[in-house]
Amino acid sequence: MISFVDVIVSPIYHLAKDNINLKLACYPNRIYYGDLDVGKYKNLYIDMFDIYGKTNITSLEKSAVEYTQRIVENRIKYFCESKVEDYFELKNNTMQDYYLLLFFGSMNITRVLGHILHYCWLSNLSQGKKINRQAIEEACEQYYLDYTRNYFDKSRYSKGVFDEKIDIFVQETLIEELINEAQKNKTYLRTIDNSYLNDLDLVPTSHFTVNSELENMLDSLEFNGFVHKVSELASKGSSNKNKNATNIIYAFDFGLTIFEKLKYGKPENKDSKFYQQRAFDYSHIVTAALDNNKKIKCQQCSKEYPMGDLDILQRFRMKCDNCDDGICKIEYDLQLSDTVRKNIEEAVWTTEEIEIMNSIYLLNKNSKEEEKVTASLIGKEIDRSYQFVARRCKELAEADYVIRNGNTPFEYDLTEKTINKLKEMNLVK
Repeated sequence: MISFVDVIVSPIYHLAKDNINLKLACYPNRIYYGDLDVGKYKNLYIDMFDIYGKTNITSLEKSAVEYTQRIVENRIKYFCESKVEDYFELKNNTMQDYYLLLFFGSMNITRVLGHILHYCWLSNLSQGKKINRQAIEEACEQYYLDYTRNYFDKSRYSKGVFDEKIDIFVQETLIEELINEAQKNKTYLRTIDNSYLNDLDLVPTSHFTVNSELENMLDSLEFNGFVHKVSELASKGSSNKNKNATNIIYAFDFGLTIFEKLKYGKPENKDSKFYQQRAFDYSHIVTAALDNNKKIKCQQCSKEYPMGDLDILQRFRMKCDNCDDGICKIEYDLQLSDTVRKNIEEAVWTTEEIEIMNSIYLLNKNSKEEEKVTASLIGKEIDRSYQFVARRCKELAEADYVIRNGNTPFEYDLTEKTINKLKEMNLVK
């Protein structure tokens, strides 16, 4: 991104800004402007929260469910020339029930929605059965296991840059701590003196809040689909010193909650203030998990700062407030650093190669019999060009990890030793 902006976009802008209009697509929170004047650009956001989440969580869900409904109904009308009701079991649930479930599972990400419905086709429609609630929930869980949960395993067993890999290990620790807190709270919170919680047999713990100053600590988990930002609210019990503090409401991935047996959403007889209860404020979990694995340290005077101060330090270009010349840097736990270095030394494949082989396995497992697993199809799964995939598959085939069948376009499969190795790495089942 830096090379693209500095070498291509910036010169074009400065030489021909009155003659050329550029439209660039970027992932959220991963935008680099270089020397461009940020104020002269119009940013159009397509993420669910940026479109629907500026009011409250109830309005977001209503608008997002309507979007899900439009997507499903329009696709079926155009591609199938039939009615949406032809595909869903309506004895025990309404279409609105199903649209809500599909929203929970996809969070308005159309690619995820497509995978969920494809799993429903495999489990029900292809067997002559209509889609029901169980099919959707199982599909959401399967998507989580196939595509989201193995993100850490792919990173753990692949080659890579030390700083990037160690941060992934820290993120894995963080999501584990958040899940552990939710697991504990689903039974513990009903015992505390709180009218929103103590009348429940099992407390829904799918949503939690975090102080907005810690938002950047969860960016990676959100980007990779483990959590989703769904609302912002005033921090309950804020002091006069920090009276404008806000908390962000996050939802665990729906498939994750099914796999972890966490109850999702809020009870029907509770209003949206349910999510604002202090018991769901996990800010301390985030700071503790990060402080246990990394710290900020001045390279001049050795003063240490907690990770919660990162945002403030970044505003002042990481300058230490304890000495005149010191620059602060993030340092990681020594034991964790040794573990990451060992994993890098033992790694056989790059992250891209693991993604390609994982996709080949899933596509062969979940595709129609007549559908060929080609470089083009793999590329669409992992956001890579078919040329990139074809080159890597050729190298993997020469190393006896991938099977290339037929002629161009080749059809790909995995060798038995590759499948066994991926199973050892917990990447495929």
